[in-house]
Amino acid sequence: MSAVERLLAISETRNLLNIDHDIACFEKLIHTILFYDEIYLVDDYIEYYRNRRKSTFSFIKTAQISDEDYRLASEEAASFAADQPFEMADGEPAGEALRFFEQLLLRPQLRWDIFVSSEYLTLTYLVGGFDEKNLVGPTIAAYGNEATDFGRMPNTQRAETVILDRSLVHRRSYQGETLSTFIKRIGHDNPNSKGVGHKDTLAKAVFAYGWIAERSRFYENIGRSLGLTPILSPLRDAYALSALRMQPWTLEDKLIYSANEISVRTITSAAQLTDCTALEFRQPFFSSWLMTKTDDPRAALGLALELRNQPEFSQARDQLANLAHLSFLEKKAEIANIIRSISDNNKSILDKYAVNTTNGPSLSFSIGLSGPSVGLSAGLGQLFRGLKSSRHPIARTYRSLAADLLAVERLGGIHEKLTCLLKAGKAGYPSFSTTPVFMRKKENEYGRPIE
Repeated sequence: MSAVERLLAISETRNLLNIDHDIACFEKLIHTILFYDEIYLVDDYIEYYRNRRKSTFSFIKTAQISDEDYRLASEEAASFAADQPFEMADGEPAGEALRFFEQLLLRPQLRWDIFVSSEYLTLTYLVGGFDEKNLVGPTIAAYGNEATDFGRMPNTQRAETVILDRSLVHRRSYQGETLSTFIKRIGHDNPNSKGVGHKDTLAKAVFAYGWIAERSRFYENIGRSLGLTPILSPLRDAYALSALRMQPWTLEDKLIYSANEISVRTITSAAQLTDCTALEFRQPFFSSWLMTKTDDPRAALGLALELRNQPEFSQARDQLANLAHLSFLEKKAEIANIIRSISDNNKSILDKYAVNTTNGPSLSFSIGLSGPSVGLSAGLGQLFRGLKSSRHPIARTYRSLAADLLAVERLGGIHEKLTCLLKAGKAGYPSFSTTPVFMRKKENEYGRPIE
């Protein structure tokens, strides 16, 4: 919601790297308006922003949550996040953290930046070219937004982050050393160490990962208690997809631009989903179509609220509702029939609302889950605890932030219309560290990987 507020000039844009990510968030709100009957928000932001949002987004209702239910959901989410390690091996993410960054098409690495005889510990991002660097900026800006989000949530139960064995970050303060102590110890082994470079990029990566885990679990708790489907931020969607062992997409796959494959199709995953179907819903980037009919994002938002009453979207909502409420004992053939119907309707939506820009078709996709259960890892499977034993099949959708950022790059002139209301003021492009991927294990006069 903060991203959409910046795009609508309700809030000032102070970091220009946020813009493409904000468009991706705007697209997700549009998608939610079109494909869900009602939208609720959890009213737990600081008072000024809460009141402003209620006035600006009057079509969104406030979820009614008791203080006790909120407290229990927060405490359980903090406990869950405390058990999610941020693991690094040889200066790079490993384990569950690696799967998360793969969903974002990011390749972080701890390196020493060399300046004459001084070296600074820096979290850099390995990139294969200029296109990849363009994806890094908006994504790490979104990371910074997660840190801001935490600062505006004073009542959360977040645990302190610590590091074990020089390679494992953990959120239980009694099990190891603090992040700053870890950095000092790394520096102690390097006589040329002069501290941390590029500000706090390492701290942001570590702390944001824990906060994403905590809030993802929190919204799962709240959604389950109220019988609602959680709609997560793009980074939290990436966390869920990594938890589900979804095979990440790469820049070479070009999946979202394959115009001849417009129907729903089965996705293969790194670890097989058991008794569950994973589907790709290839869809238009609806913001593109809306901006061909309007002059600014405020008008586009209003048009989306009108558009949701069109028969194809009413039918889509009915189909998804049927999929969500099938009995656990329903035959898989019935699920297959509904999926086939969704596929046909999705094709008609794509044919009607897809836009071809000067850079090509403006498409994206969502990941849908349906089936009685889903096989997950022992750790991150807890994110979906309760769903596996539910009487109803899972029917959830997640969007790929990496795919949406690629779609934003293809907007052409539509990008200017989507950003025409921005209040940028003195905003700039903060610097961040990137390293050519061919230097991953190499040293030169500018830097070297940590040992």
